[in-house]
Amino acid sequence: MPEPEAFDFAAWARLAREDAAAFEQARRQAIEKVIAGGEDPDKLARLQWRLDAERQRAKTPLKACLRFSGLMWETFDSLRHALCRVAYGESPPQAGRSRRPAAAVLPLRRNTAQ
Repeated sequence: MPEPEAFDFAAWARLAREDAAAFEQARRQAIEKVIAGGEDPDKLARLQWRLDAERQRAKTPLKACLRFSGLMWETFDSLRHALCRVAYGESPPQAGRSRRPAAAVLPLRRNTAQ
């Protein structure tokens, strides 16, 4: 794969501020260039389709970012499970679950004495 071009964040940010349509067209062209130069363009195109769909479903850019993060964690967890099955013949413990015993949750009461 050829070396990626230098990414000029300031130029992209300026284009996004000044001309959203031109920014979107340039973004799409840059993505298509990367997809065409990849090892598996069909797989990359399907991934980009999924990302575009998630971005459209999200109401804000932050929500889109959170959706992308969730997709990455799902993929990572899937790869981790596959590795553990191959290496150890078993699935790993669930991510995010503590191995410590659960503690009892005590209800909070309002202080009515004043």
